[in-house]
Amino acid sequence: MDCQEVKRWLAAQGDDTLAPTESRRQELRAHVQGCPLCRAYEQRLRRLQVVQPSPARRVYSGISTERIMLAVEQEKSLTKQVEEMRTQQQIRMARQRSIVLPTLVILASALIGIPLVLLVVTMVQPDLVANMPPELSGLVYVLMLGVQYLHIGSTLMTKDTALLVIGALVLVIMMGTWLRLMWHPQQA
Repeated sequence: MDCQEVKRWLAAQGDDTLAPTESRRQELRAHVQGCPLCRAYEQRLRRLQVVQPSPARRVYSGISTERIMLAVEQEKSLTKQVEEMRTQQQIRMARQRSIVLPTLVILASALIGIPLVLLVVTMVQPDLVANMPPELSGLVYVLMLGVQYLHIGSTLMTKDTALLVIGALVLVIMMGTWLRLMWHPQQA
């Protein structure tokens, strides 16, 4: 009996495809008992198996066609939901544009127009402003105070460069945040 054949048998003992017949196995076992080299080889193999056991075989579960079709249907459903959300967002944005823009125009023209009208009336007919009813004169007084506070705030801001830079930085950050929130999401 050849030692090489015995070593191959010892190394492949876990492999059931190379299993010899019972009589052949007894011959191989007898050779291992009589040959000190083959016995030492068997002991080294056993120590190696203790230190590094053979990896467990993986069991792969089959993926059925039903599971694949279910995953495809779920993906279609998610895609449809995303498209519906995108359409709803576009409708909301269009609605906001149609409401916000005219509102801003009206508000800006009112904020700019009222003080201008009062200034023109004051310049053209000062006695009309002097004889104003108390309710309107209080409103004019509040507007004049607001203008003075804005004027004082703007002079402070322009005199102190650091304050001007901080104000500009805050404005830029706020605009950037607003733009980021209003940006349409990109498709992945």
